[in-house]
Amino acid sequence: MEANESVNFTDLSLKALIKEEESGERVYEVVNRVTGATYGMKEFSSHYDSNSRAEISREIQIVKQLDHPNLVKCYEVFFVGDMIYLLFEHMDRGSLVGADIRSESALASVAYQVLLGLAYLHENRISHNDVRPSNIFVNSMEEVKVLYLGRSLSKTPLVVSGIGAIHDEFSWDLWNVGSSILKLFKDSYLGFRDRDIEKANYAKGFNLVPSFFEMPEPFHSLEAQVQEPSHSLEAQVQEPSHSLEAQVQKPSTELWTFLACCMHTDLSQRWTAKELVGHPFFIQLHLRTLEKVIKLLSTLVQFVVQ
Repeated sequence: MEANESVNFTDLSLKALIKEEESGERVYEVVNRVTGATYGMKEFSSHYDSNSRAEISREIQIVKQLDHPNLVKCYEVFFVGDMIYLLFEHMDRGSLVGADIRSESALASVAYQVLLGLAYLHENRISHNDVRPSNIFVNSMEEVKVLYLGRSLSKTPLVVSGIGAIHDEFSWDLWNVGSSILKLFKDSYLGFRDRDIEKANYAKGFNLVPSFFEMPEPFHSLEAQVQEPSHSLEAQVQEPSHSLEAQVQKPSTELWTFLACCMHTDLSQRWTAKELVGHPFFIQLHLRTLEKVIKLLSTLVQFVVQ
């Protein structure tokens, strides 16, 4: 479907409930009875006045023009009674809320694709402002895409203060990337399920490892960022239950330095989305991609020779 094509709400049929989030918002799979096309649709409780609804409509018109493989494509917004429905590209595996990501390589793939989407937004002078697992979607082809709602539909203030760091609207996005990856790591590696981070006070999630990123002096190198992790963070990794401890793979140096670059409390030293795409945490990801390309080329050469 092209961005300038319209869809009528009355042509849509509910196919399945993909996910009901902690906030009460629901994500559905819907089908256009006229074209047979499948979409995702997110439901919002409406407490917006007529001026706010008009602003949402204007924002979605801008969002519809965004075009990047790591952004969920948005098609239309509908106001039906007291509800608001956002129609977007179908992502059959839903959001990453509660996702069980067991390998660090898979975590790197998620982070890399999220950063590509954010880099595109930032290049267009757009801050996301609401990066979290519930706005990160994945499909059966392992494509990871960020859902950008615009500012009016976002549940968070532009910048959350009082969590031990200074932000602007763009650096705030990168802090939230680090927080989201940290939450996915914490849930999947350590077996915790702290759903409160997905509730209204999302900033609670930053208290997981604040002291790790609040070094008294600026980091002088990537190596320095991981030589002296806080004892509170170390305890989180080293003191799970004995039955779980044997299953936990310790995080790599690359992962910790990546998180530090996302969540540095000194704004001048926090990396941008474009810089983070080139972080060493993603080297193994690129090597695996290169191996797949080499294997494919080798197969093609053998086919031609035969």
